[in-house]
Formats: sequence, C-alpha cells, structure tokens
Amino acid sequence: MSTQKNSAPNLKSWLRTSRWLGLVLPVILLVSVLFLILVVLVNLSNKSSQNTFEREAEVQVLEMANLLAEQLELDLEAVEGLGALLARQTEAAFRHSVDLSEELPSAYTKSDRGFLYADQSAEAAIFFSALEERSIEKDREQLLRFHRLEPLLQSIYTGHDLISQVYINTPTSESMIYPWLDVSSQFSPDLDVREYPFFYLADQTHNPDQSAVWMDTYLDPAGRGWMLSLLFPVAVEGELKAVVGLDITLNALVRRMMAMSPPWKGYNLLMAADGTLLAFPPQGIFHWGVRMYPANTAEGRPQLNLLLRPDLRSQLDPLRQDAAGLIPLEFRDEKVLVSWSTLDLTGWKLLLVVSRDAVFSTRQQLLDDYSSLLWQGALSLLAVCLFFVLLVSRRDYKLLQRLATRASSPLAGAKTEVTKVVPAPVDDLLYQLSGPLLICRFDAQGQVLACNKAFEHFAKSSRTALKGKPLAPLLGLTELPQENWVDELDFSSSEHENTIWWVYVAPQGTTGGVVFMLDLTSYSLTRQQLQSERQRSRQAAKMKAEFSQVVIREANSLLVELHQLAQQQTTTEHYQACRDKILAVQRLLDDLLDMSDEGDLLDEKESEQEVLNLEAWIDEARESIAAQLEQQARHLKVNKARNLPVEVITDRRKMTRLLKHLLRQTLQLASEGDLVLGVDWNPAASSLQLDLLDEGGYLLDEERIQRFQASTPLGSNYQPATGGLGMGPLLTRQLVQELKGSLEVTSRPEGGLHIHLELPVSVDEQAQVAQRILVVDDGPVNSMLATSVLEKSGYQVDAASSGRKALELGLEQDYALVLMDIFMPDMDGLETTRHWRQLPGPNAGIPVIALTANALESDRSYFIEQGLDDYLAKPYRPTELRSLVDYWMKKTRG
Repeated sequence: MSTQKNSAPNLKSWLRTSRWLGLVLPVILLVSVLFLILVVLVNLSNKSSQNTFEREAEVQVLEMANLLAEQLELDLEAVEGLGALLARQTEAAFRHSVDLSEELPSAYTKSDRGFLYADQSAEAAIFFSALEERSIEKDREQLLRFHRLEPLLQSIYTGHDLISQVYINTPTSESMIYPWLDVSSQFSPDLDVREYPFFYLADQTHNPDQSAVWMDTYLDPAGRGWMLSLLFPVAVEGELKAVVGLDITLNALVRRMMAMSPPWKGYNLLMAADGTLLAFPPQGIFHWGVRMYPANTAEGRPQLNLLLRPDLRSQLDPLRQDAAGLIPLEFRDEKVLVSWSTLDLTGWKLLLVVSRDAVFSTRQQLLDDYSSLLWQGALSLLAVCLFFVLLVSRRDYKLLQRLATRASSPLAGAKTEVTKVVPAPVDDLLYQLSGPLLICRFDAQGQVLACNKAFEHFAKSSRTALKGKPLAPLLGLTELPQENWVDELDFSSSEHENTIWWVYVAPQGTTGGVVFMLDLTSYSLTRQQLQSERQRSRQAAKMKAEFSQVVIREANSLLVELHQLAQQQTTTEHYQACRDKILAVQRLLDDLLDMSDEGDLLDEKESEQEVLNLEAWIDEARESIAAQLEQQARHLKVNKARNLPVEVITDRRKMTRLLKHLLRQTLQLASEGDLVLGVDWNPAASSLQLDLLDEGGYLLDEERIQRFQASTPLGSNYQPATGGLGMGPLLTRQLVQELKGSLEVTSRPEGGLHIHLELPVSVDEQAQVAQRILVVDDGPVNSMLATSVLEKSGYQVDAASSGRKALELGLEQDYALVLMDIFMPDMDGLETTRHWRQLPGPNAGIPVIALTANALESDRSYFIEQGLDDYLAKPYRPTELRSLVDYWMKKTRG
C-alpha cells in the first residue's frame, strides 16, 4: 500500500519532466526556428521591396522635375513670343516713314536736363539723350514713331504677368519704357546708351544671326531690384535700328516657381548654364547659403555659382555634365534629393529640391507594415504554443486521474513499475541542425551556450571549446546588441578569407538569445559581376553607336568635297558618273545614320505606347522632305479618310521614323513625278492603312520590289544591291516588323510602285471628339497667346480677327468651342454670337465663351441671356484658360 502511495508523486514528477523536456521545449524551439526563418525571408523580401520603392520614388522625382521645367519653359516661350511680336512691329515702324503733321499728345514735353519725356499722366516714358545734336523734325519723327508703338507695349505688358517692363532703345540714345518710370535721376545728359550691354550683344559681330538673347541677372539701376532681360535686335537692311527688351524681375520669377507647387514640400532653383543661380526662394538661402550681392560691391556674387564653390564642386559635378539627372545631398543633417532638367529655350537648369524623408514616406509605411506583420505572426505562434501546452497538461492530468483510480481499485494487483524516460537535451537537438544556416545560442552575459555544426566550422573550434567564450569577438563586434539586429558583416581577415555574412541577433531578455548567420559571399560577388558587366555592355553599345554617327557625318563632309571636285571634270559623262556614285554612297550613309538612331542610346526601356496626333505626324513627315521636294520640283499629295481618328496610341518614335524614312526612300528610288500618300482607318482591325504611290523612273519596278523582300545580310538569299541603295528597304521592313504590322509592295500598271502598309494601333474613343477651337479677337497679342496655350494643350486652333471672319469660318469648318472677344469694331462679340447661333449644322450649339476686360460676376447672367455659355476676364493666366476650356470640352463630351 505504501508503495502505491509513493509511486503517485514519482509518476506525477516524471510526467511533468517528460512533458517539458521531451515534448513542449522541442516544439517551442522548432516553432522559434521556423519563426526566425520566416523573419529572414520577410526581411529579404522587405529589402527588395525597399529598393523597388526607392527606384520608383527617384523616377517620380525626375519626372516631376521635367514637368516643372516644361511649365516654366511654356511661360518663357510665351514671353519670347511677345518679344518677337514687338520686334517685328518695331521693324515695320522703322521701315515706314511717318506723317510729321500728325498731332502729338500734350504729355510729351522737354525737361530741363535735355531729355524729351512723358510726364506721369502718360502711360509710357520716352527719353531722347542730349548727347548728340538733334533737329526738331528728327525728334518729332521719332516721337510719332514711338507714340504709335505705345498701345502695343501696353498690350504686351498686360499680356503676361512675368513681364515687369517693356522698352525700346536705339543706337542714337533714344529710349521708350513702359510702364511710365521717372528715371531722370538715373540718366544724365551725357548718357550714351550704346555703352549698355544689350547693344554689345545685339551688334553684327556678337550676334550675326540677329536672334533673341537672354541676359543673366543684373541689378536694375532704376531700383526695381534684380532682374533678367530678353533682348531682340531690330535691323533694317542690315543696319541695327533698335533693341527691343522685356524685363522679368527675379521676385516675379520666384513667385511663378513657387506657384508651380512642387510636391513633397520641395522648392525650385533656376540656374544659368555656367552654374550661377538666377532665382531661388527663401529655402534656398537656408540650404545653400547664398544671397544676392549688390552689383557695385567688391565681393561680387561668387557664392551664387554653385558649380565653382569648393564645398559643392565634387557633389554637383553630374549637374555640370548631364542635361537632366538626380543626386542625393545632405544639408545641416537634412537629407535631400536634387533633380534637375534643362530648358531647351535658354540652356538654364531648373532644380527641384525635395526632402528625402518626404519622398520615401511610402517606404517607411512599408517598413511599418512589415513590422506589424512580424508581430502578428509572433503572437499567433505564441498562441499556438500556449494552446499546445494546455492540451498536453490536460492529457497528463487525465492520465494521472486514471492511474489513481486504478491504484485505489481492489482489482489492482501487483506493484506497477514505471520506467523513467530521459529526454534528449535541447543543446543536442540544436547540434543536429545542419547548415547552411549557422545557429548559436548565448546566455545573458553574451557567452556561447550551444551551436550547430555549421557554426563550429565557421568558428573553427568545437562546441565544447566554444562554450563559455564571448560571442561578440567571434562576430567582429565589441558587444552584442540589446535588441533585434540585422546586418551584413564583411570578414576581411585572413582567417575567414573575405566572406560576407548575413547576421541576425535575437536577444531574449535576461535568458540570453540566439544568433543566426547565412553566407552571402557568392551572392554578393555574382551581383557585383552582373552590375559591372551590364555597365560595360551599356558603355560599349553607346560608344559604338556614337562612333558610327561621327564616322557617318565625317564621311558626308568628305562626300560634299568629292561632289565639288567632280564638278571640275572636263566631260559631262565623267561628271555624271562621279555624281551618281557619290549620291549612292551618301544615301547608304543616310540609311546607316537612321539605323544608329541617337534616341536609342538615351532610353533602354521597352517601347512605350504614347498618344500620336495623326495630323501632326503627317505634317512632321512632310516637313522632313520639303527641301528635297522643292529641289526636285515635285509634290507630295496626302489623301486622308473622313473616318480617320484624331489621335491613336502607338509607339510614336518608331511610327515617325517609319513614315519619314519611307518617304525619303521613295524620293530616292523614284526620281520622277509626284508622290501620293493615302491614310485610311480600318475600325474592324483597329489599324492604320497607308498607301504610297509613285511613278518610278530611277530603277526598274521588279528590282525595287525585290529589295523589299525578306532578305538580310545574314541570309543565304541576300544579294548586294548596286548603287548603295540596299539598306533603305531593310530598315523600312525592320520598323514594320517591330510595330507588328504588314508590308506589301506591288507594281502599278502605269509605272511605279504601290506600297501598302497596315499598322495596328489602339484608339481612345473619348479623345476622338472634334478638338478644333476658334479664337475670335481683334488684338494680335491676345489672339497669339490664346492660340499658343491651346495648341500646346493638344487642341487645333483657328483665329479670326473680326466677327465676320468668324462667321465665314463657322460655315467652312466644324468646331468644338469658340472663345469670343466682346469689344470688337464693326461687329462686337454679342452680335457675332447671335448670328453664330443661327448657323446651319452643329456649330450653332457648341459652347461660346466670352473674353472681356473689366467683367464682373453680375455680367455672367447678361452674357448667358445673349447666347453665351461662360466668360473669362482679361487679363487671364494660361492655367485659367486651359482649365476653363478643358471643363467645357469634358462637359460637351459627356
């Protein structure tokens, strides 16, 4: 009986030991190992995702810099267009004589300092220097000429909000400035305006093309602060008569750049071609440590040239070499990304500076999501382990109850003997785990407790010898981290032969922790080799293409010289033979230049689908051969189908190259007659059908058809073509194949070839609504501005200078919208709108928007009663015009 009583506690103790050492602890260890492996995989995936997000974020910053540069360039192009208009009108004013009997406004008087000027009651100021002797008739003639130009200066000044001042200066020290400015204190009687820099930039020596010149920043002597100037020389029969100028203050330019609303709370900088900052907001002063120095100080402005500053020269070297790009910088413990894009119009660079943390906020959110996922996985595994422990404990409890019941039963006979099972130690289980994953367990003091065989091989010692030794020196660390820590360690000592290990340290409170290691040496070497090979391949391909283009251009120069020498031949037969050979070689070089297109070097991505405007596509191809057509006295006739869509979606670059190259090759291979190009649309197959007809005359039709057949220089059926004309059809066929189209060439009964191409494209159905807009305005500046803004937005624009001209165009052409000026001579905008609503056809119901100055909100109801749909007050911003037009176009389409 006593034996039974003593056996119960022993059995209970044995079950507890068996439960924890033989079942629960191994399962917990196994679950921990699985969890750590999951952590490893999740972290590797996390790192890859981070790299992807970083690349995408950098691409977004680059694209945003290009977009902001395009917006600024649109504004500068609009300003340059206004300056060109003023230059043309000024040239016309100097070409024509004036009527000296015409009356002058009373505001033009003569000052005590020898200047003729307009007092403050006038809108413009006119100055005549007393440096030269003048006659009354000459002064009066110039005053009348300037007076006629005053309304145009006013219109240009109000035409764009960037323009702060418009002026005209002549070499004879005569000036006109709008708006009125009392500069009598700025000009002295002995002033010679020919000493100004704009005359130095406008003369025949420094500006032989008489083109527009953008001057960098300077301090305005009239007190308007720092500004830029756009200059236009005005020459009549080769003689410089005047210089037209438009001034833009840096404050206005900075406000425009800040109004662009750069994303990620960033800001823009405008830099000249030599690296000098032209405009920058207050944030630029804080980051770059720059300020505007007065022009008359000795120190000048050396700090404004970022590319010459010693502290920034090496970091900003890519900005000096590349037209666009992105570099990371650090300012006062703040990391930023600097992206830039070059303005084609002026050569300036627009810099976008954004915070790296703001750009990579999505990456931080991804890290938080990964961390949350790991915690959820850990809690789930912990719950599973606790549930398992509860089940095992409940099983043991029921087993003890059954044994106790059997022991107290009278049927219980002989003494029950229990065999004690000794569980395997946890360290032995860890030792059995094989590589490549290295596992080492350490105690609270950071000393080795146990490890697997792979870690023994790494440490080059047995687990018995390693036990009790500090773990940190084995990992090349001074001490073990107190929290979870993941990193890549490079062991460069001779003991480990330059290996790279992924190391994960997982401390477990006061009980020690576990270290996991994985050898990444081969992976790292392979990655470095692939990157190096990729870079070398790209560089080699670029050098090869650039070398080919240089050789081709040099060869073309030599051919021109040979052509000149051939003209010196004494006999016509020799000259004609030499000329034919030279032209053949030149055509072959042109084909080679097309095949080594410089655009292929700049973009390694796959061909992208872009919107292609068919009207602009055909016009661009026609323009490319206009000189050859004029030289040969031939014509290109284009027949477009009525159901032809306005825009299609395709590979725009390849489509443009194909049509240009096909037209040029046809001109070379068919030397007689006109060319006829038919453009048709197949809605069932969603494809463009091109039919090109020529009249032959250079080669036999059978020989030309043979050249379009599928034979390449690597094929067995390839035969070299005589005359150097075999590369052209090869390139045409290659482009058609890349566009997944078809090419068919047949002979015409009347002579010549019929080349039929079918090119698959896709169409945005909503974009095929009529997109032609009519601008009705008697002011040339306002009409030009509206036309420029709308054409850059993708619309086709017609302009009418009067209401009668608008009604005539309404009978000839279908429009989607009309912009109507209210105040016009002969027939105002309201009367024109009433007649427009009576036109036959769909034009009578399209939206008509009023354009008028000094309009109030209360006038809107009056305009609507008169038949208009909306109004826009002058002067307006380009963005306001685009937004209003897009709104009505979408509303009409809906």
